[in-house]
Amino acid sequence: MTPVYSQTAVEVIKTVKKSDEAIQLDYKVLPGTMVFSMGVNYETLSDRVNVYVDQCRIGQPCTPMLPSINPNLKEDWIVKVEIPNHQKPVFIIHSDGEQQIYP
Repeated sequence: MTPVYSQTAVEVIKTVKKSDEAIQLDYKVLPGTMVFSMGVNYETLSDRVNVYVDQCRIGQPCTPMLPSINPNLKEDWIVKVEIPNHQKPVFIIHSDGEQQIYP
């Protein structure tokens, strides 16, 4: 997986343990003229979970592994995804670095 967005382009609003099985991540990305985010892709490694914010092109099919569960996505642009909880640290991988978002 290749990261698309830089650290300054993604605003993590909150990350909370929703249950023993899921962690909820709420985030926004800077608006683009022809692209937006509709969810994330992720990979589970032996010691961590890496999350990659997906970039979708307007008018093109887009199927992130974990699509947004926010029914108001087109109004408030807050993407809400549920990441499987593997009891490991969770990181967003950006094009210019990484950020631990849980715990």
